[in-house]
Amino acid sequence: TDTWNWTPRGGENYPMVEERVRAWVAGLKRTTIAVSHGNISRSLRGVLLNLEQAAVPKLEVPQDRVLRLRPVATGSRPFMLADWV
Repeated sequence: TDTWNWTPRGGENYPMVEERVRAWVAGLKRTTIAVSHGNISRSLRGVLLNLEQAAVPKLEVPQDRVLRLRPVATGSRPFMLADWV
């Protein structure tokens, strides 16, 4: 099964969600708290952490945790740090 491109009836597949997530991230201007469903969380981490498409649907989404994403500057290559709190 192609999890990345599978589209539930009346829903979105991962490429569709990723497109929305990229647009949302591009519009962020300050520290933001967002509440979402699991697939949005997976897609957001895929975009911000530059993950391979095949890895995104397999990311865990604990129901009892908060995902914290924050930029870390290290010389010329900033990256995102992700941790569950």
